[in-house]
Amino acid sequence: ALVSLGYKVYEVRQALKNLPAEAQRVEDRVKEALKLLGKK
Repeated sequence: ALVSLGYKVYEVRQALKNLPAEAQRVEDRVKEALKLLGKK
């Protein structure tokens, strides 16, 4: 989903590696990843 928004695959992978452990649901993981990607 994040790649379709224009993010590079390597950026998405890096963001997913840095997600907090409590982000279990897909929706939460995408939301947290967007926060991380937005900081760059």
